[in-house]
Amino acid sequence: PQVEKQLHDSRGEVNLVFPIGKAVFDAESEQNKAELAKMEEQLRGIRETPDAKLQALRISGTSSPDGRYETNKRLARERMDYALEVLKSHIDEDSRRDMEFSSEADVATWDDVTALLRADSLFDEADQIEVLTKRHSKSIDEQGRAIRKLPFYRNLLEAKYLPKLRRVEYNMEYSVYRQLTLEEIRALYDKDYKQLSRYEFFQLYRNEPDDAKREQIIRQALETS
Repeated sequence: PQVEKQLHDSRGEVNLVFPIGKAVFDAESEQNKAELAKMEEQLRGIRETPDAKLQALRISGTSSPDGRYETNKRLARERMDYALEVLKSHIDEDSRRDMEFSSEADVATWDDVTALLRADSLFDEADQIEVLTKRHSKSIDEQGRAIRKLPFYRNLLEAKYLPKLRRVEYNMEYSVYRQLTLEEIRALYDKDYKQLSRYEFFQLYRNEPDDAKREQIIRQALETS
């Protein structure tokens, strides 16, 4: 079979970091500049691809659990409003006209903090936080007040781990006619093999080492042809 380019969705992701208690991020910080540049590079690739069409921009934001929960929830929402406008400003007006935009905001939990600590093998600190979260399980505000009294709160949690939870992620969906990679073909096959083209079945068959699986792929290709 010959190469067949089909209409497929692609996605991109970028992380933006906010300062403590602020709904506006510093666009001049090195990390945010790099992340926005990454988005610009993706947009440039879409613009330079024939028949590519932007479909949607979805963002989700998280604020860290330090402070009052209701305040954090409102802060996360304000960050989303600001971030969505910033990201939209990087998309040309003609593309924006037919796009769908949406956002959601959330507040991280102290369990998220303990997960980060355990990932860095800081098991003692994670255990101490876990004890307090269980002791004050009915109120995230009480959890925060207790955790802020820990001796490592300022130098470790506030300085290193809480900033990791203040972020915005975006997911940009666009359709473009292109040839799928082998990994994408396998993923699509697992999801719904009937969506594969004859060429994609051929690529899958040619790269499958198991004889029984190869026969199954041939039968499915014939079934859908």
